[in-house]
Amino acid sequence: MNNSKKAIIGFIWILFILVTPMSYSQSPAKKELRVQRICDQPKIDGKLTEAFWQEAGVAAGFVQYEPYNGAAPTFPTHVMVAYDDNALYIGAVMYDDEPGRIMRELGPRDSESLNADLFVVSLSPYNDGLNSFDFFLYASGVQADIKSFSTGTDISWDAVWKSAVSITEEGWVAEIAIPWSALRFPKTKQQRWGLNFGREIRRIREISNWNYIDKKVEGFINQAGVLTGIEDIRPPLRLSLEPYLLTSVATEPNENIWDFRINGGMDLKYGISESFTLDMTLIPDFSQVPSDELIVNLGPFETYYSEKRQFFTEGVELFSRGNIFYSRRVGSVPMGYYDVRNTYPPEDIAGNPEQTRLLNATKLSGRTAGGTGLGLFNAFTAPAYATVTDSSGSTQEILTQPFTNYNMVVADQSLPNKSFISLFNTNVYRGRDEYTANVTGTEMQFRDRRNRFSASGLLNVSQKYFPEKPSGYGFYYNVLLEKIGGNANYGVFQRMISDTYDPNDLGYLEYNNLFKNGAYFSYDFYEPFWRILSMHNEVSFAYMQLYSPMEFTGLDISFRHRTLFKNNLTVFLNADISPVERRDYYEPRNPGWFVRLPPTYFIGGFCSPDYNKRFIVDISPGISWSSGYDQLGWTLWLGPRLKVSNSLFIVLGISYRNYRNDIGYVTDSLDNSGLTIILGTRDIENATTTLSVNYTINPRYSFSFRARHYLFQARYNQYYDLDTEGGLITNSYTGAHDFIYNSFNIDAYFTWLFAPGSELVLAWKNAIYTSKSPPSGGYFNELAGTLEAPASNLISLKVLYHLDYLQMRRLVKKGNPKAENP
Repeated sequence: MNNSKKAIIGFIWILFILVTPMSYSQSPAKKELRVQRICDQPKIDGKLTEAFWQEAGVAAGFVQYEPYNGAAPTFPTHVMVAYDDNALYIGAVMYDDEPGRIMRELGPRDSESLNADLFVVSLSPYNDGLNSFDFFLYASGVQADIKSFSTGTDISWDAVWKSAVSITEEGWVAEIAIPWSALRFPKTKQQRWGLNFGREIRRIREISNWNYIDKKVEGFINQAGVLTGIEDIRPPLRLSLEPYLLTSVATEPNENIWDFRINGGMDLKYGISESFTLDMTLIPDFSQVPSDELIVNLGPFETYYSEKRQFFTEGVELFSRGNIFYSRRVGSVPMGYYDVRNTYPPEDIAGNPEQTRLLNATKLSGRTAGGTGLGLFNAFTAPAYATVTDSSGSTQEILTQPFTNYNMVVADQSLPNKSFISLFNTNVYRGRDEYTANVTGTEMQFRDRRNRFSASGLLNVSQKYFPEKPSGYGFYYNVLLEKIGGNANYGVFQRMISDTYDPNDLGYLEYNNLFKNGAYFSYDFYEPFWRILSMHNEVSFAYMQLYSPMEFTGLDISFRHRTLFKNNLTVFLNADISPVERRDYYEPRNPGWFVRLPPTYFIGGFCSPDYNKRFIVDISPGISWSSGYDQLGWTLWLGPRLKVSNSLFIVLGISYRNYRNDIGYVTDSLDNSGLTIILGTRDIENATTTLSVNYTINPRYSFSFRARHYLFQARYNQYYDLDTEGGLITNSYTGAHDFIYNSFNIDAYFTWLFAPGSELVLAWKNAIYTSKSPPSGGYFNELAGTLEAPASNLISLKVLYHLDYLQMRRLVKKGNPKAENP
């Protein structure tokens, strides 16, 4: 970096400090609740009839978070807490003058946003302001639980706990028992935990908390109160097994034979200490995982699909450090899959597996009382082979991926003021004949004691060790300086990614070779005014260059606006502007080449009415255009939602996108005259329809159905040769690249939670994929034609049983009082 750039960055940082007011009011003192030990275990029935509930200390004086931050709530809430050697018990009374209007919509376990009143318990055993266990109980009796941490939340985390609710003349009551085995906490004589309670009165959209959460202060866990009084509780042995048995029948397109299969395996959780847990899956089966929402990708970058396999989504918060762990790499497409498909004609390929088989995956993670977090992930997949036949009928097996080991190690240290620093490493080993991929990095964030300023940084180095050629190295760094507290917030950042940085053997990076500088400014209105409850406004700027050579690629300006009205109407508006000509070095698919693109503009929005109504329609329109090539696009998304009853909920999603004269890569060729790259302008039309039906009989029995039809059509208008200055020259190319693609998926599940942590799931998955040349017969003809095409079907029944060591030991002792402790 030359001296002028250093001076500019230094000037921005000094300006950042000087323009920021430094006087802030102190945060209010944290509330404290002292709990009592009890001798008799309560019956969890939602009635609070035991005598100790009347003697327990009461957590009261809740304060609104929304809509009037800092105001007194409409109705009071009283919470009592007690404990014994087995569990922590919470009893809560949510007073309500109109108990008949308490909303009680049902839904599957772990539903995120039911139209139902809600009570929340948030526990932070290490009281570090960064990590918490959050337990949600709806007034309909539905449970949900998540783990929260500094970089996000883990909604797939499932604890085994008991709860019950009841509606009374005074409101509603929640009673909860959280066993110690569901939590991680320090091994100390006296515990001092972070604690907060939350309540939502759904019909008036009011959220309140026991310990006040100031919207002007960034973060939630750091604004919790304190729980004291827990003494002489030893962290119990945390050991659970979840064996499963799955039977399935499946058929592939154009096959009349149903393949019957039985599979079994097990998940294991073992608390090595009070802080660390070992998670292991043996012979996993992911056939019941929901289908991906496949899309057509005409761009130069890999499509990102979210992880849906529970083992890889639960308890992975430490592995999110550094953005170098993309768990879908484990068990993904074999590295030689496309080599076989592109080398041999389809009729000669008898078999070419699209996924490697996962044999075992293990996670070890946890955090000590001193705030040190450690994580270890390891998985290995079996070798994958393609089977090819020749004209004589002889077959041969081609290795498409050898036995592969995937590994990640993380060390993370929590620091005061919600700060942290991390070190991490990933490694992918495929044997001596293939290269070994390695990424090492560090990530950190530092905040001032008033939680108003933040400085964060990330530095990664990728390495590839080849058997017979020099190793390859690359780096990535990002620096962000921010003001994060108050109404006005702003920040500046710089990101540099070398052209040789590649974490994609176990991570995901859309593209490298980037040097990006930017800034943002936002202003929030937290105090209601006129008909508005709250408002957010933000503008951001980004200046992009290549890392090598240091060439300008683009300038982006973005605007974001959100308003929540007092009638519960939410409106989002956004605009993206690229006001100058851009240089796209990625679309030509050849190093050193670029295409000049004209300035582009986009305006969009989203409107969501009051979800308390039986029927509403969300709507999201958008329009984009450019100053060249006669480019114009528009999008429209409609989301009708019908609440038939508290048990039955139907959502329809209709999305349509039309873009005229999109510029994209077509093909290239190399001859005596040099490299010729052909691009084209194309009209793109995309329609997606999804139908979701959820029927919940009670919190234990639920049925979900989801159907999705995806239609994508591309028609080329003109082909061009790309010149060395990024311009397009009309040519006479006549290749046929127009196509129409359809996909149709059904995912249907019946779930029975027959015991705590145990379930029976009956699933049906249907998939149809078609591709053809135009013309299109219109949307409904395309849908009808797709439904008549050959389909794959999978019907499976899976039984999973949760076995907890402590629970089994208590049952044995209860059945045989003379049984000795193991």
